[in-house]
Amino acid sequence: MLAKNAEYFHIHRLGPYSGLWQVGHRINWVQKRNNFFYDHYNTRGLFYDDGIEELPFGQALDKFFASSADYQRMEAMNLLKAAREVTKSQSLFIREEIFEEVRSNYFPHLPSRKTCIWVCTRDSVDFWWQTLNPGNQKLLKLNLTGSLYVADQRHLLADTYRHNDIRARAFEYWTGSDGIRLEDQEVLFEGIIDVVAEYNSPNEIER
Repeated sequence: MLAKNAEYFHIHRLGPYSGLWQVGHRINWVQKRNNFFYDHYNTRGLFYDDGIEELPFGQALDKFFASSADYQRMEAMNLLKAAREVTKSQSLFIREEIFEEVRSNYFPHLPSRKTCIWVCTRDSVDFWWQTLNPGNQKLLKLNLTGSLYVADQRHLLADTYRHNDIRARAFEYWTGSDGIRLEDQEVLFEGIIDVVAEYNSPNEIER
């Protein structure tokens, strides 16, 4: 849907773009630049460091299976824990690629998860702050003019499912099916952003 001077909130993770997200700034978020979430996969590989060397994960597994029983006993638990994180990361990447494939082919008028920002309403900001809060973020109140899409985040499968199952969920996500409970809403936005206020937590927002 189209929004004009709509009030939403954005949980901004502190990082290289923090200088842009200051009160009084107007941000033109229509340039189709990859957002921070997607840039992560373009700039970071998946490596394992066994204390001797750092290797891409596939090579680290090959080394493990070719090594002595003593090495395997020493590294097994650490490697399993790292493998879990690698599986999660690669599953997220595959999901995002499939969701973008479906959006670009069938719903090109909707904001892209590759280039959007995520925002939330006042009613859901407490939930998302508690869900996302890693201790290095700030809360911003925004005025938005542009394209908004309200989605149901329960469709965001991230595991080693069949690609066609993920693709089916992508269609449900982009068509807005199944209804949306407040705590399951995620709002995608592309357009013009005016940063109105900054808070350290939702408790500072005036009721």
